[in-house]
Amino acid sequence: MYIKNILEKDIENIDDLEQRVNKVSEIVRLKFKFSKTKLMKQQVQKVIDSQKLLNQIKKDLAEVILIFERRSSSSSSITFNEIEELLSKLGKSLILLEIDVSGELVLNYYKNKKKITDLRYQYIFLNQTVETLIQEATRRG
Repeated sequence: MYIKNILEKDIENIDDLEQRVNKVSEIVRLKFKFSKTKLMKQQVQKVIDSQKLLNQIKKDLAEVILIFERRSSSSSSITFNEIEELLSKLGKSLILLEIDVSGELVLNYYKNKKKITDLRYQYIFLNQTVETLIQEATRRG
């Protein structure tokens, strides 16, 4: 049930995704209650469900990181197709796209501004966190 509640929340930006991963990490790192069999079975099931969710998040992160990787290997200006692709993955709460004086793409969300390179590093770091959590869930589940 807890996983279902986490899934029902919309992810509008990387900060929302990080919050989701943090909530799932709480489940993965639960201390098992060995004295109560039924409770322990429920806890193990939560860890298994968390692992499935983390695998989905990892897949989504990989898609976004691929966009960033293609972008960073290109020396040309950003294309309309790349902007469209980024917006499909990152644009739920996006209110403005701009190019700063250095020529870097900046995404303005309702709460903050993020340069595309900063977002890239944030996604890569989150992906590493998710991979670690998947390994922990595998050992526990």
